[in-house]
Amino acid sequence: MPYDTSSRAYLARAKLNFDSGRDESLFYAAYELRCGVEARLKEYIVKGQADSVSLRKIPWEIRKLAKMLAESSEIHDKRYVFVFVNPKTREKHYAIYSPVSSKLRKIAEKLGDFLHCVDQGRVLNPLFFPRFRQLVKRGIEEMALATSGTLVAPPVTVAGKMRFKFEKGHMPSLFKDPEIKNYEFKYQVTKTPTPGEPFVACKAI
Repeated sequence: MPYDTSSRAYLARAKLNFDSGRDESLFYAAYELRCGVEARLKEYIVKGQADSVSLRKIPWEIRKLAKMLAESSEIHDKRYVFVFVNPKTREKHYAIYSPVSSKLRKIAEKLGDFLHCVDQGRVLNPLFFPRFRQLVKRGIEEMALATSGTLVAPPVTVAGKMRFKFEKGHMPSLFKDPEIKNYEFKYQVTKTPTPGEPFVACKAI
């Protein structure tokens, strides 16, 4: 099987190294996690705006990637959860956009400090590995959230209609129903974003 460079694959390898419990494996977990954050940002840039982005012009720095994403959308940093109910079966379907949070971006930048040779004095500090482990743990938790969505871009409204761009293989079966064009959903915001928790939840009514 070829080496998987998707954000979810990087996260899986980061977890594998972290869960080993070995101090030396933290450095490999940090590498996989840092790459995963970069990969997720690039996925949102490329898959969410494939028609207007040149792969050669995409940077690798986290800050530059975040800035590039911000230039394309003012709502890229908010999490959106849309709940749809199939009127025939009453089954619930979700359309979720989970951003790479500012917290995760900061963690990724801090991890970069561990991807170079480390001074022996730092390693001998009894707090070095506990702090390093905690940083990686928080990063994995945030990365799990960033890769939990089904959309590669925030929802957009065109001519009064909301449009969703799903990740490949993540489109709910409801949207594959040929009768979906006859459905009309109205939304109710059930949770609005706050400065500390940029989260938007909507449900069809």
